[in-house]
Amino acid sequence: FFAAKITVCKLCHVRLLSKAAVWLDFARGKLTDNDHGPVIEGAFGEATNLVHQLEATRTDIPRETVLFPFAAKVREDLWRLAADLKKATNFAVGQTHIARLEVYLVWAGYEYKKIGWRRAAKPTLEKAEGAAAAAQASMGYKSQPVPGGVPSSQGLASTKGTLNLDVLQDDLRTLNARGFSLRSYAFAKAQHWLDFARAQDEAKNRTGIVTDAAREAARIIRQIEAGDPKAGFETPTFKRVTRVREDLWQLTEQAKREPAFATVPDLVAQLEVQLVWAGHEHAELGWRTAKPHIAMAERLAKDIAECIAAPTSLAFPPEK
Repeated sequence: FFAAKITVCKLCHVRLLSKAAVWLDFARGKLTDNDHGPVIEGAFGEATNLVHQLEATRTDIPRETVLFPFAAKVREDLWRLAADLKKATNFAVGQTHIARLEVYLVWAGYEYKKIGWRRAAKPTLEKAEGAAAAAQASMGYKSQPVPGGVPSSQGLASTKGTLNLDVLQDDLRTLNARGFSLRSYAFAKAQHWLDFARAQDEAKNRTGIVTDAAREAARIIRQIEAGDPKAGFETPTFKRVTRVREDLWQLTEQAKREPAFATVPDLVAQLEVQLVWAGHEHAELGWRTAKPHIAMAERLAKDIAECIAAPTSLAFPPEK
C-alpha cells in the first residue's frame, strides 16, 4: 500500500520521492531480516513523513537527513560530499542520487554498528559510493583526491605467530573510512587477496597460501598508504600455484591499458585474484576442484570484455 502511495506521488518532487523509496527499501530489508530493533519504525517513519509532505505539496521541505542514535556515522567524506553537492547551484541535476547517497549512509551506519563492517556495512557502502559517483558525474563535480602518506597500518600484526586477518580487514575499513573507494583497483585487489586468505584459513589449508595471500593484501595496503598510483598492479602467482587460462590473464593486462578501465577496476582486480585461486586449487587438487573458480573468472572476464569492448574471441564454453 505504501509503495503504491509513493507511485502516486511520482510527479510531486523527484528528490523526495527517491528518498522516500530508499527509506522504504531500508525498512523492508530489515523487516525481511527479522530485525526487531527500532530501525524499521524509524526508516518507515522517515518514508511516511516525506510522503505526507509531498501529498501536502509543501515547497519548503528541508534537505537534512536524520541520523538515528542507533546508527554509527560512517564515511565522513561522503557526508561532506553530500553537503557540498546540496549547496551547488545545479543541485537539481543530481538530487535523486544525493538522496540515495544519504539514506545508504544511514543504512550502512546501522549495519556497521549492529553487525560489523565486512559482513553488513560494506555492501551498503558500495551502493553509497555508486550513488556518490552518479551524483558527481551528473553534476560535473570533482571532489578532492584522498591524500596519500597516511600513518602505516598494523597490517601484519600476529597472534601466536599467525597472521591476523581481522587486523588486515580493519586496516581496509580504516582506509575506506578515509575515502578510499571500495571499487578502486588497489582496494578491491587487497580485499580479494584477504578473502582468498580467509577462505583458505577456514579450510585449514597448511600449504602456506594463507600467509602468501595475506602478505599480498598487506603489501597493497602499504602501497595505498604511501600513495602509490600503481598499488596492486603486479600479481604474483606463488610457487604453489599453476598458471591457468592464459587468455584471461591477457585480458586483464589489456583491460588495464584501456581508457574504459576506470569502469571496471574492481572486476579486473577480482579476476586476477580468482585466477590465482583457481591455479592454487589446480596445483593442489586438480582441474575438477579448480573448475568453479575458473567459471567465476570467465563470468568476470565476460563482464570486463563487454565494458571495455574487448575482442570477443575468448573461448568461453556455454554455461550449464
